[in-house]
Amino acid sequence: MSSSENAYLSVLRELEQRGSYETTAKFRDISKLSGIKQLLADLGEPQKAAKIIHIAGTTGKGLTGAMLARIFEKEGFITGLYSSPHVLDIRERIVLNGQLVSKESFTRNASRVLKQAETYSGRIYLSYFDILTAIAFLVFQEAQAQWIVLETGLGGSADSTNVTEKELCILTTIGYDHINVLGNSLEAIAQEKLGIVRKGIPTVLATQAKELMTWLKKQLELSGSPPVCAEELSVERVQDHFQFRWPSGEIDLFPLPKQQSSIPYLECLKTALMAYTTLNPKVSGSGQRRNWIEAATSFRLPGRLEYHEKLLWQENLPPFATVIFDGGHNAIALQALSRQLQIWQITNYTLVLGFADDKLIEALKVPLQELCRNAHHIVATQALSVRAASPQKLTDFIFSACRSLQAPPLIKSIPRVADVLEHLHQRHHEPIVVSGSFYLVGEIFQALGCEACIFTED
Repeated sequence: MSSSENAYLSVLRELEQRGSYETTAKFRDISKLSGIKQLLADLGEPQKAAKIIHIAGTTGKGLTGAMLARIFEKEGFITGLYSSPHVLDIRERIVLNGQLVSKESFTRNASRVLKQAETYSGRIYLSYFDILTAIAFLVFQEAQAQWIVLETGLGGSADSTNVTEKELCILTTIGYDHINVLGNSLEAIAQEKLGIVRKGIPTVLATQAKELMTWLKKQLELSGSPPVCAEELSVERVQDHFQFRWPSGEIDLFPLPKQQSSIPYLECLKTALMAYTTLNPKVSGSGQRRNWIEAATSFRLPGRLEYHEKLLWQENLPPFATVIFDGGHNAIALQALSRQLQIWQITNYTLVLGFADDKLIEALKVPLQELCRNAHHIVATQALSVRAASPQKLTDFIFSACRSLQAPPLIKSIPRVADVLEHLHQRHHEPIVVSGSFYLVGEIFQALGCEACIFTED
């Protein structure tokens, strides 16, 4: 193993020792943003080196951010994208012009951040996400990025990313998630996410529940942040093409592949396009906007309604006929998955589920029942995360959610993912749907030898 690879692995081990919300379920106090601010100040304020677009929301942040970053890249800008979580490789979180940050750059900048953090000797609180955020800013500064698309990790006001000036804010669809730290009402959750907005800076709103949209617009107007609704850009299917209608009345026609014509994908596309339009209002040509659509759809983001056919596990075994991966773990995500499976006409599937313990809340039961309704077989399993619900607890929750179904599906508890694949291969000719956790998706990806992240398909 080379010295550079050893250095990279050493940095990863040190990061892992610091833990994170993802593994400890510890939520930061907003007052402790002072830690990340001090760290960035001591590193020379790298977050000030580029223009920032900040994204918060419950679902669609990653996909919207990746689309928007792709548009900026294709328009000729050096563009950084900071997102979470990752599926297999931590470098998926820090992307430069559609490519994962190199191991050398990650190691160099992570070492600098960790060395600075050590000088505080525990006097300043720094979370795992604080450290990663600082690493990302240094990477982007080093690459002379002109634009950074910045995704919150959790919430908004108290998020490590909420320490920058911004050119634009985006709120993707808001729903029930992390209620133990964000609140148990939509308005309470939305209020935390509204913490990213700034006076005089426009905020693009993705599709929201009707009553929440009215409330959000009012709050934005009161805060002096002009609201821009992505719904002003409509998308309609016309035979095998889609019509993208801007408020100006222009129409672009563009065919999209199966996965990219999913409802959540189109919602994120509308939001990304409206965001770029807001930042570049003088662009009016339909040809230019068609280029934006082509750019925004020219990548793959793993684990988001990802559709595979003939997926090979072992060379001496027949492939899985159809596998759908979706790491969605809240009510909105499960609703979107159910709706998309219906559009794709996928029924009688084997459903593989693995959720974090704190995700098993009452609001999840109705969409979970809908997802289970069309499954003839369910596998409850447990990803390698200290937050993961046990297969038995998950099984009990599924039974509770599906109690009213006339014919509740068969549920099998299989703790180990390796054993899950053995079990699934007995049904390789049937559709398989994997959902509930990016950790679970990542483990199955790894077992199947799938590529973690392909942002460009040129």
